Amino acid sequence: GVDGVIGDALFVRSDAPGPGAGTLSSPFPTIGQAVAALPGSGKAYILVAGGVYPENLVLSAGIAIHGGYSADFGKRSISAFTTTIRGQQPAFGPGVTHGAVHISGVKSGSLVVSGFRIEGYDVTAQSGGAGFTSYAVYIADSGPGVLLANNHIIGGQGGSGAAGGVGVPGFGATSAGGGALKGKDGKNAGSCDSGTCNNKSSAGGAGGVNSQCAGANGTTGGSV
Repeated sequence: GVDGVIGDALFVRSDAPGPGAGTLSSPFPTIGQAVAALPGSGKAYILVAGGVYPENLVLSAGIAIHGGYSADFGKRSISAFTTTIRGQQPAFGPGVTHGAVHISGVKSGSLVVSGFRIEGYDVTAQSGGAGFTSYAVYIADSGPGVLLANNHIIGGQGGSGAAGGVGVPGFGATSAGGGALKGKDGKNAGSCDSGTCNNKSSAGGAGGVNSQCAGANGTTGGSV
């Protein structure tokens, strides 16, 4: 059933009609609405029904959110009522807020996130240099009062890296010492003026030599 006292909770359900009031009979449709409303509401925590919530959350001290509830909030099972916070790619630039869940500067007080599937966003924006970073949960400069419990956290795909540098020129016939790559001239054909010319032959020219890669040496030309 509903943990604690109904009067101490704000309620969220993804398919609730907006804007909602955060009550059991009129839940908020987004977690962000409940997070914004909690500090001045006199409530103690936020209860979230199973569903997908495509949003990024910035959380501060005093926030407690719990996922995994049935649509009527009568049952809780984080496996049966999967509650997904699906991160959205931010507008990258100076002062960008990272993470599907962002927690920063919570050095005192408590903050609780429990019972969620938290998915980092995939980065599709291009920077022209090193790729932008994806975060599912971003925590910085915070103390032991921050508690993440019974969550399934999945990282997103980071941005593509910068293009590699131009390679050095390859070793070829025009490189210093590259003349050795050319095979030697074969011998001229000989004549046989007698009536018997058995087993008379001349070896072909030697193969080219690659001083940078012995496995690429040429082979000797055929005999004549």
